[in-house]
Amino acid sequence: MQPKLGILAGGGSLPRSLADHCRFTGREYFLVALKGHADQNTVLGAPHIWSRLGAARKIIQGLKEQNVKDVVMVGPVRRPSILTVFPDWRGIKFLARAGMRALGGDNSLLAAIAEEFEREGFNIVGVDDLIEGLLAPDGFFGRVRPSEQALDFVRSGIKEAQSLGQRDIGQAVVMLGKHIVGVEDRNGTDDLIRRCRNQISNNNKLILVKTKKPGQDRRVDLPTIGVQTVQLAAECGFSGIVVEAGQTLVVDMPTVTKIADRNGVFVVGVSLTDDL
Repeated sequence: MQPKLGILAGGGSLPRSLADHCRFTGREYFLVALKGHADQNTVLGAPHIWSRLGAARKIIQGLKEQNVKDVVMVGPVRRPSILTVFPDWRGIKFLARAGMRALGGDNSLLAAIAEEFEREGFNIVGVDDLIEGLLAPDGFFGRVRPSEQALDFVRSGIKEAQSLGQRDIGQAVVMLGKHIVGVEDRNGTDDLIRRCRNQISNNNKLILVKTKKPGQDRRVDLPTIGVQTVQLAAECGFSGIVVEAGQTLVVDMPTVTKIADRNGVFVVGVSLTDDL
């Protein structure tokens, strides 16, 4: 019998999908919905508590009272809230222990949080270990294909995204032709897409390139795209989305592919060892 799963739920649809998966497979689970991040429909019909992110004692105590053994962190959490939320005494102890890592990029902070849960006796697991088929495959998702010239430009985009991730700043860049016109920051991918919507020229369209940060703890912060990502990109005039195959979560891949084809947007998974 699988141990009870604790779901630390941020935003988006993936926390709800994981809860539904647990119900379907008969696995016991318990949700900790983060105030200001998780959606209301995430907790409908699910055993849960609501907690602000800084209430570390409440979160840990709640999970232990529910006899949770495995913990998964899933769904985006907006970085400004992590830094501005007032921590309880348990949270203050964590910040003191984490030191400068708590003030670094998302990867540093999330790795420190994972270590803190492990210190409390929990086992941290990745969402891709729980639901099969979430990782982006190698190759094109649908019928739409980019030009050879666009693929040439993507090569430099991948290098720039890796450089960005190496500095623990973000996971994505936006290309316009051979030029980088936007980089992801703590406000996330949707904000990046919106910021770049006015950069379109007559001859080129925007391409989103998203990869895993080098050295990133894949259990807690894999890059993610979903239906909203593709729909927003299409509305903002993007011609395509490139993600790292095997290292990017794709929420509801059949619908992602359908929306991309409907809007004439290509989506492709690329292994970093591939020759584009």
